[in-house]
Amino acid sequence: MTDVPLAADVRRSRTAFIRVGVIAPFALLALAAVVVLAWLPELPDPIATHWGTDGVDGFLPRATFLPVLLAVCGGMLLFDVLLAVVSPRMPQSSAKPPVRAWSATSKLLGAMNLGLGAGFALLLLSTAGIQRGLADAADAPDIGGWAALAVPALTATMLVFRVRVDQRGLRVRSLIPWPRTRIPLDDIDDVATVTIDPLREFGGWGWRIAVDGRRGVVLRAGEALQVTRANGRVFIITVDGAAEAAAALETVRLRSKDDRS
Repeated sequence: MTDVPLAADVRRSRTAFIRVGVIAPFALLALAAVVVLAWLPELPDPIATHWGTDGVDGFLPRATFLPVLLAVCGGMLLFDVLLAVVSPRMPQSSAKPPVRAWSATSKLLGAMNLGLGAGFALLLLSTAGIQRGLADAADAPDIGGWAALAVPALTATMLVFRVRVDQRGLRVRSLIPWPRTRIPLDDIDDVATVTIDPLREFGGWGWRIAVDGRRGVVLRAGEALQVTRANGRVFIITVDGAAEAAAALETVRLRSKDDRS
């Protein structure tokens, strides 16, 4: 009897991902491309595409400017889509039978793809917009300062997370609303402390997916809080005092379980 609601949940997740992670970002990119296409007669040839410390140091011919940028940006969006499709089919670290469902990671990738699409559209519009009416792209204003501010800000959103354990379960979120995850107490099957190696096990730092199917926020080597969900998927988060966090979450989980029984 549990297959029907599970299937319905999978369908809802897929529909949400298609709308948020596929249609919306590609629509934003396409809209920006239409605007830039209308601007092309006003742009210099070649068009500036890269700024260094001394100003413009990279150009593309006007005829290939839009196709090249669309191919690069669209390719990155498509890669995230493929990753989201493959992610639920990756092996799980739990011994339980695998559950073919769209995980929180897939939903996260959908939100991230929307952010990427908006960012790419803004980049395309701003790069072309500041060059409208210029005879020489070398005269384009330097945007390096804005990029220097944007990169650390984006990095902070991916490498700084807040973790909270309370009666509602485990909540992990970035400095901005996304990325984030929430695991209710009744969805937690086991809580443990593990030692991890970010590079060897997860291929890096930040919000990661391990080869064995574990997912989570990996910010450093050492102890981490490990939460096994009811469907067998494993979530990892590196925190200060991982043992204390695990004990607190397990205490709240058992108390909630006793209250329900």
